[in-house]
Amino acid sequence: MKPSSFDPVATPLRTRAPRASHRAYRDRTGRLHYGMDADAKDCGSWLTRCRQWLLRCESLRPDEPAFLLLSLITFDAIATPADLDAAWDAVPRIYRDGETVCLEWCSADGRQDRRVLSAVTVLSWSAQASHETRLATVIDTVMSRVRFGIDPSLQRLPTEVPSSFDQLLDWVRHALLTALSGDLFAHVSGVDPLTAVPRSCLARRRRQLALRMDEAAVDVLPEHADSTMVLMDAMQRGDSEGGAQLIEQIREACRPNPDEPNVVAQRRRMLTDLHVLAAPAAAANQWAAVLLLLWAVDLVRRGTRRKRPLSPYTIEPYIHLALGRLWNALRGLRADELDQLDLWRVYEQILADPGIEPSQRGKAAAALTAFHEFAETVLDVPRLAHALDADMPVLAPRANVVWPHELHWMLDRLADTSPDDRLVRQLEVVVALLMGACVRIQDAWHVHVFGVQIFDEEVVVAIDPLRSAGSGKSACARRQVEIHDPRCRALLSRWHERRLAEGALPRDLLFGDPGEPRRAWRAGATELLLNRWLKAATGDAEIGTHALRHSFATIARAAMVDGDQRKLDRMSTQAGHAATRTTLTNYVHLFELPLRRQLDQAIHALRMTEAQACRLSATRPGWIRKRRQRSASDPVRVAWAAIEERAARVDIPDVASELVFQSPRAPETAKSPAWSFELVLQCLADLAQDRSADQVRLRRGISIEQWHSIDAAVRSWREAQRGGSPYLAENVADNHLPFGEGFARINHEKWRPLLATLRQTTHPDKVRPVCDAWRHLLRGRYLSLAGVATALPLLQWLADSGVRPEQLVVLHQTAHEDSALDAALEAIEAVVGGLPCVHAERPRRGRPPVYLTLRCARVIGNKPSNAGLSMTGLHALLFSAWVWVEVFGDRP
Repeated sequence: MKPSSFDPVATPLRTRAPRASHRAYRDRTGRLHYGMDADAKDCGSWLTRCRQWLLRCESLRPDEPAFLLLSLITFDAIATPADLDAAWDAVPRIYRDGETVCLEWCSADGRQDRRVLSAVTVLSWSAQASHETRLATVIDTVMSRVRFGIDPSLQRLPTEVPSSFDQLLDWVRHALLTALSGDLFAHVSGVDPLTAVPRSCLARRRRQLALRMDEAAVDVLPEHADSTMVLMDAMQRGDSEGGAQLIEQIREACRPNPDEPNVVAQRRRMLTDLHVLAAPAAAANQWAAVLLLLWAVDLVRRGTRRKRPLSPYTIEPYIHLALGRLWNALRGLRADELDQLDLWRVYEQILADPGIEPSQRGKAAAALTAFHEFAETVLDVPRLAHALDADMPVLAPRANVVWPHELHWMLDRLADTSPDDRLVRQLEVVVALLMGACVRIQDAWHVHVFGVQIFDEEVVVAIDPLRSAGSGKSACARRQVEIHDPRCRALLSRWHERRLAEGALPRDLLFGDPGEPRRAWRAGATELLLNRWLKAATGDAEIGTHALRHSFATIARAAMVDGDQRKLDRMSTQAGHAATRTTLTNYVHLFELPLRRQLDQAIHALRMTEAQACRLSATRPGWIRKRRQRSASDPVRVAWAAIEERAARVDIPDVASELVFQSPRAPETAKSPAWSFELVLQCLADLAQDRSADQVRLRRGISIEQWHSIDAAVRSWREAQRGGSPYLAENVADNHLPFGEGFARINHEKWRPLLATLRQTTHPDKVRPVCDAWRHLLRGRYLSLAGVATALPLLQWLADSGVRPEQLVVLHQTAHEDSALDAALEAIEAVVGGLPCVHAERPRRGRPPVYLTLRCARVIGNKPSNAGLSMTGLHALLFSAWVWVEVFGDRP
């Protein structure tokens, strides 16, 4: 299908497209105007003629796909080729939302679109035998019927019909120009399309439940909430000096390692290494470096809006191309100085860097776009007006809405928490402010105590970006907003009284620090918690704080009368927009019902006979006549009411079908993981790699108390082993982890059955006898079999783990007929069920006379070599099991 001559992508504004019957242009103020082409004929009556032709059902029957296609065009205003192409593919998936039937599709740039369908379209859809007819075939049928069948009553007159399908759509748009308001016509003509809320959002409103995301289908790594909150707080209060070393550490953390088993393990390792940098980044107070660290965390954890998750081999070039260049560009700026123009210039300068190869410019543009989309959610910067790369279009703004019942659920749960928790109380008031007014989250940190005026019916809040609170987004940022919701007013009033009780002066910030009242208190942590609560209330991972601003504008516009221009202008002013059109185009998303009402005003004036209504609804004659006689009303109105009633009975899937819901649950606070052998093994392996205590805690998410338990167990081992063999004395030094070198060998093939057995063990009491036996058998790097009775628990555990007799090797430095060797062999045979391999060795100092080692199954038949070094893996496993017994054995 050819692109339309009025397609806004193919035809820029201010340029008259050939063969178009009308045109659009902007004036100096940016307002959009429409006009008729001077050479075009008036096609205003074409839409009425086409609708009447369809209603007669003479050349086209309702059960034909061509009838359904023309109904979508003429009755539902799907009037651009791109929208029609996408909508036709979505026709089988129409759904019912209450009393309305909706057709939803996604445009090429990711914009969500929807139409509320007319009764004629619904009845035609229900009469279709199949919904899989190709659009090109249906278009050919439509044009052939239109050329020979339309308006037979005017055959004596020179009646014009469109020569092509593009011209048919152009004539429909020509007629809609006078039937629709400016913003709705700009949408249906494709000049300035609006964004509809997605089906999942409508389903949440209808079910009043949260979505349930399938974590198994979406590979999202767990979030380290504590370290992320520290970074968010640091970004709000830091400057931009220094940080070069942190940038290099981020680069190193984001390098893939092909030796790791899979990409999930690589991303998990990247994520833990990045969170290790949280503490030094927060201490350095460098907002630009903190922002880039947060972006790297988000890139590894979730990916980009276009692809989730990202491969580690995609993350590395993104970081390599963009991280250092962004750091050089941002480190001289303040966080509140960023706006769209500055960032656009930054991106242009980076892409013009001669150090970027021509073949890498597309990937660099993708990396910068990913960074900007992340900055939209963190700093609330405006979205890019144009794509950085021609092959990568700018995604449409997200049009999700947080419904009032979800906001009240959040406030109810927050009210149940401790009244002494200042952070929760501040979060509660910020939710009330964003719920009661169309403000950004950053606007909350620009409110002063004197800017809150409390009246009987409203609370007036002045968003006043003074020098003490930083600069505003624009000149319109300094404004007053009115809050009328009773609950929001009560929460703001109580917080205002609390600030006065804390000794705040009128010039101090409303959400200021009690010890430093000119600085916002824990602004970053509040934003992070608000994002977590929004995701918990809705179940939607895409939702963020900026959605509250869209929610207020959308819900307020839906409550207004269509032509109430004064309220629209007032809402736009309180939103801080210089033009009402900005609010309507970018922030209001429930536009389908106003569009349906404007279309129905002209449609319901069409003449509808009883025969036409019966053919459309497939009912017997006389049904509508009886209704008209009983009601004594207008026959046309009765006929249309009957058609709509029949359409309401069509069985269509509900909006909530195929979506899984759950009752919303409050986000849990970060809890320390439960004790397990795997957790202890991971912590000790990190210590063996010379990681600090803080790094171990951040990597494994353990609490300070859990870390102290592990540290106490290690120190207890050192104290118990002091004065033993030279090998043990070497390993109990204060700066060395016992058996530290063995943690690099625990994944060896010979130890895999033992490692699997320990991981499957649920309680440490099952391995306590094994650990005790191992401690008594240990002599240097070997397991001494001098006291064979002590070795029985360990031998039994080896047999239960799947170690076969031929994998056990007994080495001795005594004669073969020695009683100690005979006793060891008898005990092993009795437990394992077979004789082990026996090898004699020359006497060596430091080794016991009879000792045990293991070898890999695939090298059976070869004499074991370097037995001492190979046994360090077993020692590391059993040392971890002993620590697990110590830290957990005495707990209930």
